[in-house]
Amino acid sequence: MKILPAYLYPTISALVAMSSEPVAGVQNTGFTGSCAYPGLNFSRGHLLGLFCLNTDTSVYGYNYTCMDLDQCVGNNDGVLVGYNKGNFSSSCTDCTVSLTQPVSLSCACASLKGVTARTRVQLDTFVFNNNGALDCYGNLGVQSWEGPCVPSSSSH
Repeated sequence: MKILPAYLYPTISALVAMSSEPVAGVQNTGFTGSCAYPGLNFSRGHLLGLFCLNTDTSVYGYNYTCMDLDQCVGNNDGVLVGYNKGNFSSSCTDCTVSLTQPVSLSCACASLKGVTARTRVQLDTFVFNNNGALDCYGNLGVQSWEGPCVPSSSSH
């Protein structure tokens, strides 16, 4: 059995106490209800990594998962939107992820007219925890017991 870092224990207890659904229901809700913000890593302007609860009750622990947000977010004429394989990072810069609710991706994105403006999209509406791996539109993130965020071969 994998021993988790001590800083995750309070988060696990809080998640178990707050949960109104069985752990198996984690697959059908946004990731913020079942993933821990300690250890959240946003890198290269499009890679999101953090620990998410899995549904294996024999372990009942967290997996580290890394998702390429280019698989989930697009730039629609200067506005960030949830979109399958949207590849937002090709036309957006200076991206950050908020650590407060609602967890959002914020970037400076170019419109079709070439005007760049700050835009934000709430990630929890289309990024989900699927048994310890981030998932959007059927695109599963890479899953491991520990980080750091290592993109799959389809990422840049």
